[in-house]
Amino acid sequence: MVFMMTLVSLMVNPFAAAYDHYQDESGDEDFPTLERISPERSTKIEKILDQYKRTGERKSCLPLRSISQIKALDDRHFLVTTSSNRKYINVVSKGCNGAARAFNRLQYSTTSAQLCRNEIISVVDNLTGFSLGSCGVGIFFELKER
Repeated sequence: MVFMMTLVSLMVNPFAAAYDHYQDESGDEDFPTLERISPERSTKIEKILDQYKRTGERKSCLPLRSISQIKALDDRHFLVTTSSNRKYINVVSKGCNGAARAFNRLQYSTTSAQLCRNEIISVVDNLTGFSLGSCGVGIFFELKER
């Protein structure tokens, strides 16, 4: 059984994220830190992420039916919202070219009922239907509202 999910990227402009206040003291190499992200700062992304703090919970997979929204903050960083209104930050490998551009969508297929680390996400141009690139899903780090 193959599940196909298409999600529209909601952010109009790609921004580089700054996570200096999200650095992981435990040395978790998968969690985004300023050293592993472009030094350019985006106040819009900071304002979004300032609403949350890290819970320390991390998941390799999320059930597809629980995912209600994936918002591309830029080409590497996605804010995932579940139907229970839980929020996760996910950093994809090497970036999904054009993920945060208007009129592009994220598309993936999986053989299970979950979206898991290392699953491949494609960015598709809604106007032409052409794939603009793909990337691998990272770990889902849970965030909690401040």
